[in-house]
Amino acid sequence: MKSYDIRQEYWDRCRAEADRIMKRFGIASPRCGFGLGLGWMPVVERAFEKMVAAGWDKDLQQVKQKFCGLRIYIGFGGHDDVDNPLKKIVRATAQGLARLCLKIRFVKMARLLFNIRDSNLIRQWRPNAIAKAIDEAEAECDKICEVCGNEREKKGVGSGWALCNACAADDGKSF
Repeated sequence: MKSYDIRQEYWDRCRAEADRIMKRFGIASPRCGFGLGLGWMPVVERAFEKMVAAGWDKDLQQVKQKFCGLRIYIGFGGHDDVDNPLKKIVRATAQGLARLCLKIRFVKMARLLFNIRDSNLIRQWRPNAIAKAIDEAEAECDKICEVCGNEREKKGVGSGWALCNACAADDGKSF
């Protein structure tokens, strides 16, 4: 069997496992994809269990590996905790200052403040249970191989995959 065929078979198994997990929780296929190795699938499944139990609306945008780490992107409603009073204060303050800057023609400063109001800076602080489940899954995947699920010795390798030494030595021939 050619290397391409082996890799295609591996990715077909990954896709089937992702479909099984999403079907289990009644999650629609994410519009930006679900691309992970089999080693991280159990971690994602556990994260989804916790997220659904916490009241997640099942708005999944994307699941992927980026910079040898797990990334789970979900819709705004479940992720940002929009009712958080501190975030409301920060947004209102940034908006008020931006309007003031426009009045005195500090356009660049106003744009910066409007960007801060709507930016990921505010979303980074994720206190709710749904975000906590995502953070825990991302941290867990920092320690395990994306392909086989065994403990990983280092953060990343030249392949771009989050691999353990055994899978890295295999040079991608088995997946």
